[in-house]
Amino acid sequence: SKCTSTRRTGWGVTSVVNTDPSSDLGRWASTASAYGPLPGLLQTVAAAETYALYVFLLNVGLPLADGRIYFYSDCSYVVDTLARGRRHATCSYHTYADVWRLIFNNVADTGSAVVLARKVKAHATHADVGLTITQWERDGNIAADRLAKKGARCHPDNDADIVRVDRCEAVIDHVARFIARLNVLALNLPDSAKTVRSRVKAARIRRCR
Repeated sequence: SKCTSTRRTGWGVTSVVNTDPSSDLGRWASTASAYGPLPGLLQTVAAAETYALYVFLLNVGLPLADGRIYFYSDCSYVVDTLARGRRHATCSYHTYADVWRLIFNNVADTGSAVVLARKVKAHATHADVGLTITQWERDGNIAADRLAKKGARCHPDNDADIVRVDRCEAVIDHVARFIARLNVLALNLPDSAKTVRSRVKAARIRRCR
């Protein structure tokens, strides 16, 4: 939905194992997957991507052979925020500080140097494989996106209520734009017109008294 009040998002994660590390393209196999609706009132993509990282850390298995746990995401916000650390992500002015506190509590259990987030190209095509993304990264990202869409559909909804709210917000948007245009026109009026307007306003005030 284009209306922020009725927008619903979901999260999805999949655990992927590269079965052919010797290949530049790689072949993958999914060992586990999870999805669901994003809880809370703030239904944004960034919040859903952040919550997906939290669910991943709750259910992640053992680190890889290099002793690290990797989380791949096509959301730069999640990758950059995790890299900047707990102090930045959990400060009072951060929008999703509550979820990030849960995330870094889990990171602390494993070690901040163990959990790493890596950015993958969103909506990558076959032409991107081998250039900006590997085949297994692309397939894993597509699988996670599909799971997130399934999670969004888990939200309870009412089509009639959604249409009604969408229409109300559309009317409010049009009225707000109309008032803004009137204010711009009023500010750009010549001085003589402003004087007339102020006199009319003063006359109305006197009548009300």
